[in-house]
Amino acid sequence: MHVEPDPERMLALALGYIDKAREALKLKKYEPGKFGTEKVLMDMAARREIEKSNKTHSGL
Repeated sequence: MHVEPDPERMLALALGYIDKAREALKLKKYEPGKFGTEKVLMDMAARREIEKSNKTHSGL
C-alpha cells in the first residue's frame, strides 16, 4: 500500500492506476468531453419555455 501526503501527487497516482487498469482491460483511454456531457437540471418553468420555443408551425 502506498501512502502519499501530497494531494496533487495522490491524484496523479490514482489517475495513473486507473489508466493502467483501463489498459489491462483493453478499454479506451479517457478523453474529457468525449464520454459524456454535463447535464443541467431545470425546473418546469424552464422546460415549458424551451417547449414553447420548439413548437413547430401548425400550418394555416
